[in-house]
Amino acid sequence: MKKDTKTKKVAKKENKVEVILHPVRFQIIKLLAVKQLTPKEMIDQLTDVPQATMYRHINKLLKHGILTEVQANQKRGTLEKVYALSKEGGLLRREELENCTSDQHMDFFARFALSLIFGFNRYMSSPDSNFTQDKITYLSGLFYLSDEEADEVKKKLIAIFEPYKDNADNKKLYNIGLTLFPSK
Repeated sequence: MKKDTKTKKVAKKENKVEVILHPVRFQIIKLLAVKQLTPKEMIDQLTDVPQATMYRHINKLLKHGILTEVQANQKRGTLEKVYALSKEGGLLRREELENCTSDQHMDFFARFALSLIFGFNRYMSSPDSNFTQDKITYLSGLFYLSDEEADEVKKKLIAIFEPYKDNADNKKLYNIGLTLFPSK
């Protein structure tokens, strides 16, 4: 009797952190953090993402409970869906982050940084980009902080941005990326 040597591919189950921090899905989450969108509207903003790829990433985000369908409109014989972040959408629980290895954190940080780089490249590649008019800023600084002061800075930064989350009417969408970590 001959042994079956064929091996089945076992799909690795992605955890929520891995799902969220994929570069394309990370960009989708950032868009939906501002307002509800259809896939076409997402594609219009993420012009380097093909339609089939966009739908594949939307489906993965839906499957993991990160996105939710909030509306379905009949449009020219097809059903156009509108998506939003679910209640906990792009948020990661502390325990999800605490269970990550150093290598995973480095990978996640690299993805975060790359999403900023890709977004900035998309902006700079646009024929109507205007560095001065669009108030482009990038800065980095070193500060001496106690653990309590670092917590306070983090809370204040979050509080600064909170009033602008649902503020889209006739305004430009700006990408702000921050990190806070001790310099060793």
